[in-house]
Amino acid sequence: MDDRLEERVAALERTITDGHADDGLPEAARMDARLDELEATVGDIEARVAELDAAVQALRGFAGGVRAVDEAVERRADAAVARVDRLESELAAVREAVSGRDETSVANEPTDRDHATAPPRDARTTSQRDSSRREPSVAGDRSEGAGRVGDRSRDRDGSLTGEVAARTDDALADAAAMEAKPDDADADRSLAERIRRLL
Repeated sequence: MDDRLEERVAALERTITDGHADDGLPEAARMDARLDELEATVGDIEARVAELDAAVQALRGFAGGVRAVDEAVERRADAAVARVDRLESELAAVREAVSGRDETSVANEPTDRDHATAPPRDARTTSQRDSSRREPSVAGDRSEGAGRVGDRSRDRDGSLTGEVAARTDDALADAAAMEAKPDDADADRSLAERIRRLL
């Protein structure tokens, strides 16, 4: 009875295992355990990949923010450079204007200084120059008149009065022919003294 039962169980095992030996069952169990471990490992890997994906997305967002900040900084830097260039051009224009004004003032300064330091003309000096210009003709007229008067006086009566008048006219002509002196009072005084000596 027991033998028949063992035979039936062996036949059933052969039917279930499709003719394979009994030694194949532990190997299948080990494969199942290995598959379970692999599935668990794959699950862990998928979780880590998801974490890495989130970290990459965060890094991308941070990089995009840094890029935007860099662009803003570049725009501000370009604006600052343009402003500095504009200020430099305005400063150069102001310097040119100031240098032009300085050159104009320096060029006009000698003329103003000459006008300021030029001595005023003396009316007496001007009158002396005019009188010196007019005196030769007056002296010539007087000398001619004196010659005519002297000739007339000598021709008429040859008296002392005619000679005195002639000498007086000669003295006046000589005094008028002299160069004009700085002081008119001295010239008049010397002329009066000469007339007195002649008289």
